[in-house]
Amino acid sequence: MKIHDNFLPQFAFDLIRDTLLSNEMDAWRLSRILSTNDTYNAQMCMNPMDYNNLHPIMQPFLDKLDVLSWQRIKANLNFRTEDHKCGGFHVDIREGLRIPGYSYTGILYLNKNNGYTEFRDGTKVEPLENRYVEFTADTEHAGFTPTNTDFKAVINVNYVRNQSLWSGGN
Repeated sequence: MKIHDNFLPQFAFDLIRDTLLSNEMDAWRLSRILSTNDTYNAQMCMNPMDYNNLHPIMQPFLDKLDVLSWQRIKANLNFRTEDHKCGGFHVDIREGLRIPGYSYTGILYLNKNNGYTEFRDGTKVEPLENRYVEFTADTEHAGFTPTNTDFKAVINVNYVRNQSLWSGGN
């Protein structure tokens, strides 16, 4: 796992965050987190790449990752709860679609809050604005709702790394 703070230039990050979280952004839709009937099993989601006007805004982020093949690009928004609620441990891309050692998951945090990401080994990543965490796609992780802000917003990406990054392993 690698954690990168101040991942994007501030102006590029601000444009992505401010656009996706704008009151004019009506692309968010209600989605289940995992297939359970838990009361807190809902979040707002969107695929920013479904909207042509968002392509130039997202480009600095996408270019920085040096990706060979995208598997998924999704924004998630989880609302505040009284106590932290776990979205459930999972991997984003099922086994038959991952390339061991080359498939990665990444999370770009769009706002500071206390709704952390926890990994199966107990490691917790605190969500800070413009923090990017990258890990192999077979790593189980779980998102937790925030209790100190109205929401937690992230961009979640799944991809196969460009060959230029393959030398030297993970």
